[in-house]
Order: sequence, then C-alpha cells, then structure tokens
Amino acid sequence: MYSEIQEELQKQLSTNVNITALLNTWTDGLSNVYLMIVNDDVCPSDWGLENSSLNYYENTRDNFSDYGDITFTVNCRAFTRKKSKSLSEVIREELHRVDGTGSDFFFTVSITGTLRPVDERDNYNTIIDINIKAR
Repeated sequence: MYSEIQEELQKQLSTNVNITALLNTWTDGLSNVYLMIVNDDVCPSDWGLENSSLNYYENTRDNFSDYGDITFTVNCRAFTRKKSKSLSEVIREELHRVDGTGSDFFFTVSITGTLRPVDERDNYNTIIDINIKAR
C-alpha cells in the first residue's frame, strides 16, 4: 500500500501543470531534464539555492487503519519567501480535499509555516503536510 500512495503523491506533484509551472528543472549528464522533485529528506546539494524545488518524505503512518493513511511532509524550497509560500499555496489549492487517480486516494493539505534561511547555504522553506488516505 505504501508504494501505491507514494507513487500517487509523486504523480500528483509532477503532473499538475499549476504546480510544475513553479518548479525548476535540472539536467543529468545524459541531457535528460527532470523536475526538481525528490522523495528524500533533503534536496540534492547541486540543485542550487536560487531554484524552486520540492522534497517530500513520510512523516506518519496509521498502520492500524483499514485503509492506507500516510502523511508526507513536503518542503517547498525557493530563493524568496514569496516564491516558497506561493508554491505551498498552489499545492494546497490543487490537492486539498481532492480525489486522486480513480478516486482511490483522498488528499488533505495543511501549511505549517515558512522557515527563513539559516545561513548563506540555505533558502526559504515552506513546510506542508499532505495526508493521503487510500480506499
């Protein structure tokens, strides 16, 4: 169940044009272009502070539920506070109280706050929690 929920979140974040319009891309050594979205605790260091990116990871899981119930923390990182907050607000607008693929998934989104850069190696980070329930 976890992998299905994780794949659904990746799909929703990477195919919604209102979300992807706010993200930067990176190119690998083979000239393949990818959106700056990663399922990991941190963004790769070579993505650069000036870019807008997302990283997400599992925060909590209800293993005793009759259905899948997982909350992911999503870091909406950007060079300015305004861009970071905009990215989080668009994700909330696009996914909050929305059914996922085939109505098998239901999303709720909450924005928890924006962190300022701690030093010159950091950028703004608006943290959101996305809870996904799988039927």
